[in-house]
Amino acid sequence: MGRGATNQKGPQRAFLNAVQSIIAVDGKLLVNLMVAAEGEEELGSPHYPQIIDKYEDRLQDAVGAIFPFNSQRPDGVLSMILGVKGIIYFELEARGGPHGGPTEAEIHGSYKAAVDSPTWRLVQALASMTSDDGNTIQIENYYDDLRPMSDEEQRLMNGVLENLNEQQLKQPLGVERWIDAMDGEKSQMELLLMPTLNIDGIWAGYTGEGVKTILPHMATAKVDSRLPPGIDPQKALAKIRAHLDQNGFEDIEMRVLSSYPAAQTSVDADMVKAAISVGNKYTAAVTVSPRIAGSAPFYQFTERLGIPMVPYGIGFGTGAHAPNEIMLIYPREGSKVAGLAEIEKSYVDFLYALAAD
Repeated sequence: MGRGATNQKGPQRAFLNAVQSIIAVDGKLLVNLMVAAEGEEELGSPHYPQIIDKYEDRLQDAVGAIFPFNSQRPDGVLSMILGVKGIIYFELEARGGPHGGPTEAEIHGSYKAAVDSPTWRLVQALASMTSDDGNTIQIENYYDDLRPMSDEEQRLMNGVLENLNEQQLKQPLGVERWIDAMDGEKSQMELLLMPTLNIDGIWAGYTGEGVKTILPHMATAKVDSRLPPGIDPQKALAKIRAHLDQNGFEDIEMRVLSSYPAAQTSVDADMVKAAISVGNKYTAAVTVSPRIAGSAPFYQFTERLGIPMVPYGIGFGTGAHAPNEIMLIYPREGSKVAGLAEIEKSYVDFLYALAAD
C-alpha cells in the first residue's frame, strides 16, 4: 500500500522479476527487450519525448510496447484496455489590474463594497465554460471533432457491457450515483466517448483555520480536459482561450502545463492477441475495451513510432494516485484474483508467446 503501488511500481517490478527469472533459467531472453521508463507521468511526462528521440531508430523496429498493468477486477475478470484519452492540463489565473481588483497584495475584505474581486472573476470565468451543473462543456465547437465509434470499438464495447458489474465500478471510487442517475452501461459509454472539463484544484486568499477577512489580489485554478480520439489538444486549447476572450475574460491568464493526444491499438495486433491468449489461461474471462477514460503518453509509440502499445497484466490494484493505493500480493483463499507469483508467471508466458509469434 502506498502511492505507486499499482500505478506503476508494483506491476513494473513484477514484469522485471519475470524477465530476471527467464534469464536465470535460460541464460537469455527469447525476445529483444528495451526498457523506456520515466517518473513524470503526473506532470504530463514532459521529457518522455527525449527518451524516444534518443532511441527512435531502434524503437521503430519493435513489434510493440508493453505497459505492465494490473487489469483484473475483483471477480477475476481481466479487463484489458487498448488505449487512452489525450489530455490538456493548464492553469487559469485572475489578478487585479486596470480592469479592477487589488494589484499588489490582498486588502481588507470590507473594501469589496468598492473594489472588484479577482476570486469572483475566476469563478465566473470557470462557470462560463460549462452548463450550470458543470456536466456539459459550453466552449464553442468543443465537441465538433468527436468521431463516431468504429466497428471494432463497437464490437469490443458490446463485450465489455455484457460483463459489466456496476457495483464494482462504483465501490472503489466511493461513488453512489453517476451523472443524471445514468445506468452503468451509459456511464461506460460516456467515459469512452466524451471529452471532459475538470477543475483539479482552486485556491485564493486565506484558507487556514479561523477568520481572516481579506480580499485576495489573485486566484488560481488547475484544470484538465480529457480528449478522446479525434480532438487535437492544440485546437482544444485554442478554443478555450477564444471562449475566455469572447466572453470578456481577456485578463484571465492561461498557462499550459501539459498536452498530448489520444492513443489506441487495434485488437488485431499480434501483441494484443498474445496478451488475450495468456489472459485466458490465467483468468476467469477476458474483456477488451478500446480505451480508458484516463491518459498516458502512449501516443509516443502508437502515433510517433507506429507500433502497437498494450497495457497488460493480471492481478488487482486500485486507488491510483491516492496515498492508500494498493496492489494485491496475497489473495485470500478462494479469490479469483491472481497474486504476485501468478502475475510474474503470466508475464513469462506473455514473453514466450511473443517469441513464438
